[in-house]
Amino acid sequence: MIEKRQIRLKEFSPDITKVHTPTDEYRQRAPRLEKGKSFFQRTNSFGFIETHLNYQAESKVILIGDSFIENIFVDESSRISSRIEYEFLRHNKKIKVYNAGVSGATGLGLINLVLNKIIPLKPDLIIYTQPSCDFSALLYKSGYYNDSKFFGNIFPFSGKDKQCYETIQENSYQLENNLIILSTMCKIYNIPLCIATCCSNSSKRQLKIMNDIIRKGDQYDIIDLDEIMPRNDCNFYDKQHLTQIGANYISNIFYNYLSSKLMVRENAQLSVYSIYFEHVDIQKNILLSNAITTHTKSSSSISLKIKNNLDKDINVELKLIDIVRGGEEITLLEINLPALNVIDFSSYIPENVNTFNIKLCCGVNISNSIDIIQSDLYEII
Repeated sequence: MIEKRQIRLKEFSPDITKVHTPTDEYRQRAPRLEKGKSFFQRTNSFGFIETHLNYQAESKVILIGDSFIENIFVDESSRISSRIEYEFLRHNKKIKVYNAGVSGATGLGLINLVLNKIIPLKPDLIIYTQPSCDFSALLYKSGYYNDSKFFGNIFPFSGKDKQCYETIQENSYQLENNLIILSTMCKIYNIPLCIATCCSNSSKRQLKIMNDIIRKGDQYDIIDLDEIMPRNDCNFYDKQHLTQIGANYISNIFYNYLSSKLMVRENAQLSVYSIYFEHVDIQKNILLSNAITTHTKSSSSISLKIKNNLDKDINVELKLIDIVRGGEEITLLEINLPALNVIDFSSYIPENVNTFNIKLCCGVNISNSIDIIQSDLYEII
């Protein structure tokens, strides 16, 4: 019998919505991670993490990397990709930024991602941020080609491989070859490539080995995050992962690079309006917003930040009432919000819906259980 094996493609499933809440064990390893928060994630049909801004654009940029780029434990509207889009819109320019970061991705895994998913999309530019996961993958005797549970490239894995090197020096040639393969692929397909150095708080010796290899390359642009990024508690909640402040810092660096590199010809106007929840129906456990009118048929979204005041999880439903269509009700989103947690999340308004109310529902006394911290309508014209 022939055993079927697969090349592991590090990606999220397409078209999902998910709430991520750090476990107590994770928080013990990341004491600076903000407490009492859950984090919303939505992916598009390609499995890329979406932003809170609902629009399409001619110019497309794809960010690839590991959990540093994934940015999962940062509010949806404050992630790197969200902030870059917002900054372009603030300057009346429109590009779409796709977040293809995935926790645990190695350099070899990202080559699989580019080859199998990104090349067909014909992006205007790729920003590849060197994954810190390579610090672990390259410690195995076979480097990227190990058979470990977390960093192996072929599934199923035996898990028998053990790390045997103290530094990545012995396998550093694999990293160099990896970058040559990546840059050659992008050159063949005429996709501009920028590589950002790794800026984790890891061993300075390891960082130097890794980033010096990147700095030697001449087939791509370089953003030297290792030199630029301040290593402090404001920017990092542990050795590898960004706080909200750190994500904003990186997004500004990427925005400045992209705005100087790309000729963005598509203009846009971003408008943000506050949403007010004026009506409370205690018997039905619903909050109802004021009537909202959009000025675009397909490029609007709502973004909310809410808090669960109870010491138990609650199920929250977000619904839209289409006033023009006689009060037709559309369920936009359903999430589970953990006890005493705050979450920042969004939903895209369906096409051709112009005047509507937003209804927030839960199965308990809504006036006591939920605080609405912020609620906004975003539209891009």
